[in-house]
Amino acid sequence: MERIVHAHWWQHDPALRRVVRDLVAAELAAARPGRSLPLGSGWPLGIDLAADLGADSLDLMSAATSLADLFGFARAGMADALLARPLLADWIATAAASLALDATVL
Repeated sequence: MERIVHAHWWQHDPALRRVVRDLVAAELAAARPGRSLPLGSGWPLGIDLAADLGADSLDLMSAATSLADLFGFARAGMADALLARPLLADWIATAAASLALDATVL
């Protein structure tokens, strides 16, 4: 009988992209109630969270902290990797890289 191997959900790119995008969208919306943001589901991977969405350093810090807490970036030694690159694609790549190193937080 053939053994079935299940991939981790985060290894499925669309799933990881959605979680990261939705978390960042929620954090940015919570940081400034009433701010008009496009729906997170429509954000392209190349969107710049600062330049395109108007996130300031405090907004980025809040979103980065939430993402780092969720995915355990500190355990993988990647706690400071997000703020230097405010592109959504970079944040998704950092999440994937962190989970590849240590997914025990999940």
